[in-house]
Amino acid sequence: MTLPARLRSSAAARLIERVRRLARPEEVPQARLRKFLRESARRPRISLSGEAPGSVAVVVPCFSHAAYLSDMFDSIVAQSRLPDEVIFVDDCSPDSTGEILRSLVAIHRETAGRRFEVVVNERNMGQAGSLNRGISMATSDLILILNDDDYLMHDAVESMLALFAQHRDVALIGAHSSISRATSRWRPNRS
Repeated sequence: MTLPARLRSSAAARLIERVRRLARPEEVPQARLRKFLRESARRPRISLSGEAPGSVAVVVPCFSHAAYLSDMFDSIVAQSRLPDEVIFVDDCSPDSTGEILRSLVAIHRETAGRRFEVVVNERNMGQAGSLNRGISMATSDLILILNDDDYLMHDAVESMLALFAQHRDVALIGAHSSISRATSRWRPNRS
């Protein structure tokens, strides 16, 4: 069955307009930006400690990536400088994430006195909620966030500590990811 031309065109026009609205970035009103800046100016400035950070916690929000957990975990315990604590937050995963994490932690519980902990959300809180929960439980000087399907290079913790020690005015370090050609279809841009 085909639709009459006038219905087809109106349906297409509505769809096109909907796509345009969704694709257009939402503008933040100037009044809202000014309010944010005023409130930020009232907050006390964060001052960094004069001492170099000495401890690192790795926080890993986990949801439905059971197949990647073993490799991710191996990348943590293979660090040239082990993190002081590792907190996994199982975000109410429907797969075997919780079971795998508990078994990996049980195997490595005594790894050089490091703290490994699995926390399970009673309901799905999303990545941000899981990160906030894990970060609030950490006691280390620095937090390294690792996704459950990622792999840390062997010197990530050591490098991060060295950068923070060398550059005392640094408050945040971001990372770049490398995609393995053997496991993906990613191709470098040759232009």
